[in-house]
Amino acid sequence: MKDGKADDVGESEAQMDPRRLLVSIFWNPIGIQFAIAIIAVSIGFILKQLSII
Repeated sequence: MKDGKADDVGESEAQMDPRRLLVSIFWNPIGIQFAIAIIAVSIGFILKQLSII
């Protein structure tokens, strides 16, 4: 019985699409602001590494 339950859990996790998960996270105003903040920090870090700022 334990094997059957473990297989069912594995199948449900396997059906979760990572792309759908990302869209559900970022497809709201807070998620969009979070994505913009990540991009801004990344750009700032790259510019600092290149000694531009």
